[in-house]
Amino acid sequence: MNPLTVMLLPFLIYGLISEVLIRLRGRGLWQPTLSARQICALYAAIIVFGVVRNLPMQPFAWLAPGAMLHL
Repeated sequence: MNPLTVMLLPFLIYGLISEVLIRLRGRGLWQPTLSARQICALYAAIIVFGVVRNLPMQPFAWLAPGAMLHL
């Protein structure tokens, strides 16, 4: 029930597959490098999403858990 989780799921799966390959064959998939600025931007986006999804007005209320079930 979290749209952000759904958007980030492919990246999580990629990381998990890479970790499994490291354990099986000693090296994983190509890992992109992120700068400190990019990491801070990702953290900021997650925090902003968490705040905005709890605002009780439209269109932000559509981001709340289960909101799309009541359309």
